[in-house]
Amino acid sequence: MIEWSVTPEVEHMHPDDCFALDVYAQTEIVNSIIQDSETNEWAWCCVCVKGSFQGIEAKTYLGACSYESRKQFEQSGDYEYMKQEVLNELNTKVRNLIETLSA
Repeated sequence: MIEWSVTPEVEHMHPDDCFALDVYAQTEIVNSIIQDSETNEWAWCCVCVKGSFQGIEAKTYLGACSYESRKQFEQSGDYEYMKQEVLNELNTKVRNLIETLSA
């Protein structure tokens, strides 16, 4: 069974650099994100999804994320896509390990 972890990490990119909207809309969105991020670590973050299986780990990142909560992230298509990426990497690592041990 795979053990999953989901962590919001610090996003070093400023929200202003991530939107291509008209000036008014962009300013409004960015200000809201900045304000929300003071009390909500999910408001502006880089999300790390990690999977562990029998001591073998794989992880993937998605930057420039803005969610209301971990629950909202986990209900998004981003989470399922990231879990599949991690699963693919774990499968590759296990296959490589088996090939190495069989050689």
